[in-house]
Amino acid sequence: MSVLSNITRGDMTSATLFSRLLEAQQRQAELKTRVASGRYQSKINSSKREVGKWRTVKDDIATASSQIHDNLCRIKSMASRIENMILTVNKAGQPTEGTTNTDGYSATFDSYLKGLAKEADSSGKPPNLLGKFGAEPDLQNRPPRHHRLGAGGIRRQ
Repeated sequence: MSVLSNITRGDMTSATLFSRLLEAQQRQAELKTRVASGRYQSKINSSKREVGKWRTVKDDIATASSQIHDNLCRIKSMASRIENMILTVNKAGQPTEGTTNTDGYSATFDSYLKGLAKEADSSGKPPNLLGKFGAEPDLQNRPPRHHRLGAGGIRRQ
């Protein structure tokens, strides 16, 4: 058969049939492609949601890790100060020839004690290692009671 040949009814029927079969195959292939694509897209979206959750967890872990590291450094520093306090007490208690410089030992001990309290309480980093939390009032720097009263002893709000 050539391009110039006459087309018979059977040829036309066969061509139409093949064309429809080809269209049906294409629709079926497109449908399978969409189903497969949708399935994989669903898995990808699910994975992306999981990744987002884990990124949040990773950030939280990094924050916690940093906090734990800071607390560990503070605790080590506090332990070192306590060791120095113990050494100072032991040195002060040892017998010496002549007079013992009790004022010096006392000042050294007080210095270590103040440093210990500062490290635990005043570092500006949570948590407060003395067991107080930011919501509690600061009783040490609280003004005397009479400063909080107005004229005539009436309490100011």
